[in-house]
Amino acid sequence: MGRVLSLLADLASQVRGDGGGSALFTVTVVNDGASQSGVTPSKYPFPVSVMLNDNRIGAAGSRNAGTRGSQSPWIAFLDDDIRLTRSWLKDITREIRSPHAPDMFGSEIGSTRRANWFAQASEDFIIRNRRYSEGWYLVSAQLFIRRSAFDVLGGFDAERFAAGSEDWDLCRRAHACHLRVDSLPRVLCLHENPTSWGDFMRRASAYGHTSGSLKIPAASRAHSD
Repeated sequence: MGRVLSLLADLASQVRGDGGGSALFTVTVVNDGASQSGVTPSKYPFPVSVMLNDNRIGAAGSRNAGTRGSQSPWIAFLDDDIRLTRSWLKDITREIRSPHAPDMFGSEIGSTRRANWFAQASEDFIIRNRRYSEGWYLVSAQLFIRRSAFDVLGGFDAERFAAGSEDWDLCRRAHACHLRVDSLPRVLCLHENPTSWGDFMRRASAYGHTSGSLKIPAASRAHSD
């Protein structure tokens, strides 16, 4: 839960520094396989709701659950081991306001630590968007998608429990539906890479625990002018 609190603190700092950006979005924290959250919604300058899954349903199911009841035209998925760059909120707001915004996009993801070869390998081979002949395949540790596109795809496949498999499946179906998928060629967030095989296996075995999703309202409603 400490990582979720750090992620919320990152976001709150940017909202406060932006002088009133709190109306841009709501946050849903999905704590998978837990009976208590440790999150105090009133501490943050944006609406926060918490969902607790006593029976672990995995990352894909947790992300789907976090979007239910939302009417936001954009959804952002952030895993709890993501840290935001200082301009993340401004950068993302600009992207979703663009008339050329794709249906689904991600960005380059940097690393908070390259302590050893394992952490570097994690960045190079696990947490990187890749482009193949049919288009981009994105890492869902940080993923932005139009609500309309998410509904067309029917969300993530909740039966996929292996780490990363739900990302690729969602992108595969997006390409089959001729949705526009893109990866921004710059770093917008950082990932806390595992530094050992044991660290990696612990994360994989608990995959889906404390996944977070941000639900971002329409760009037209976000304009201040």
